[in-house]
Amino acid sequence: MLEEDFCFTDRVRITRKDIRELQLAKGAVCAGLKTICASRGLSPSQIDRIYLAGAFGNYLDVDSACRIGLLPKASKGKVRALGNAAGRGACLAALGEASFAEFERFARATEHINLASSTFLQSLNLEPLV
Repeated sequence: MLEEDFCFTDRVRITRKDIRELQLAKGAVCAGLKTICASRGLSPSQIDRIYLAGAFGNYLDVDSACRIGLLPKASKGKVRALGNAAGRGACLAALGEASFAEFERFARATEHINLASSTFLQSLNLEPLV
């Protein structure tokens, strides 16, 4: 155990690295949501659903995430945890042509927004992190 660790119990502690990882996740999620909203002229309260995949979404406490600003307060009740969405999607696609065709329709209707070239983020004039 390091001096900078904060121990809640003998088995539960938080480190500087943990706090930094949370800060980076919060920044990335916030930038992504603000970019999506800016690209559509929406406010966070106008978002109908937020899907979170993987372990991050599966184990996230939405109330806590809203309380610390990781997710907008307006997202309460709108977040859906998907678990291993990529693995589940691959299994469904392998089941047959109908499932695969549905995925293809969904992919055609999906718009990719590149955060790195986002005009919203560029307008902030942020220095790159190195």
